[in-house]
Amino acid sequence: MTIIVVGLGLGKKIDKVAKQKDCGDIAEWKQSISNHMYWCAASTPDGNGDMIKAKWEILPLHIQDIHTSNNVLHSECGHGELEGERRDKLWMEQGES
Repeated sequence: MTIIVVGLGLGKKIDKVAKQKDCGDIAEWKQSISNHMYWCAASTPDGNGDMIKAKWEILPLHIQDIHTSNNVLHSECGHGELEGERRDKLWMEQGES
């Protein structure tokens, strides 16, 4: 139940940011960001907080079309090659909101 409430809160925060000047592009990522949050928890059945955090921290890179990081616990996205609609997303650039 807690994760659902957190997810709803996250969605509301994304909506709020998307309404700010020059931040509307983040709205396209709302579902993906929410899905990623759930995946971070669900794919870590032992509840290892450091691993969950490492998985969460790759998200800002992912939305910039960067799929690797220097984090030794979780150094790359687990989605494999992106194709079609998944490849054609509006990728963010560093410094954008």
